Amino acid sequence: MIDCIRARDQRLIETGGKWIDNVPKVISNNGRKKQRAGETLADNDYEKDTNFGKLKRIPYPPLQDFLTKWT
Repeated sequence: MIDCIRARDQRLIETGGKWIDNVPKVISNNGRKKQRAGETLADNDYEKDTNFGKLKRIPYPPLQDFLTKWT
């Protein structure tokens, strides 16, 4: 289970997200515009990651193999 959690957290980081006040956050649309313009992002340029806990989004091969087999 810990490997799944680590893979989930690593995916958040790799996609530009981060933890803010113990909540997983991703870059908002406004934040993406600022990012493309080369501006520095602030915490309010992020929004809650509502897909964070979805198993199909966790890039851990044994978990994905299990889901493929049983779904």
